[in-house]
Order: sequence, then C-alpha cells, then structure tokens
Amino acid sequence: MHPVVREFVEACRASDLAAIRAALAAEVIAVCDGRGVVHGAGPVSGLVAELLCGQPGTSLTVESVNGSDGLALWRAGQALVVVAVDVAAARITALWIVLSPAKLRGWRRG
Repeated sequence: MHPVVREFVEACRASDLAAIRAALAAEVIAVCDGRGVVHGAGPVSGLVAELLCGQPGTSLTVESVNGSDGLALWRAGQALVVVAVDVAAARITALWIVLSPAKLRGWRRG
C-alpha cells in the first residue's frame, strides 16, 4: 500500500479536509458512478469529504480494489463506498468511486 493512500485514509477518518487535499495531485480526477467526473483537488476533496468523512456508524478501511490500492466505507458489514486509487509522484492522481448498491453487493467483511 502506497504511503499516501494510508495518509489519505487517516485524513478521511479524521475529517481533515486540508490533509485530504494535500494528498491529492492538483489535477486529480474522481470518477464516481452516478455522479460523473470531478476535476481538481478542491472539488475532489469536497466530494471525498461528502462521501467518506463523518458518516455515523461507519468504518473506513484500507483495501485492495481490483489489484490497486484502495479503501472502503462500511456500515454493519456492508460496503457503502469502494474507491480504487491511482498514485503518481507521491500524490493521488485518480479516484475510481463505486456507490451503486448493486455493484457493491459482493463486497463483504468477514
């Protein structure tokens, strides 16, 4: 797992918007099912905060997502959000975000 991904997860757990943004490349993109593409560190950090930070009764874990670094937001053993992460030059360059319950049905914690 790339260190910036771990830092990103910790920033999300702490709802630290400045640290979330610092982990992102300036030209980062987020591709989110049902929401399209978001460009730039400011808008992407806002999207991340909305989806992953401060959700009551949830836990955020580091995961392998389709062979890439990633993370998942869980509630009661069910994945609510799964994110694959691309990294270059020690910054996150892309987030591939899955929100669709139908797509996440197979994601379970033991």
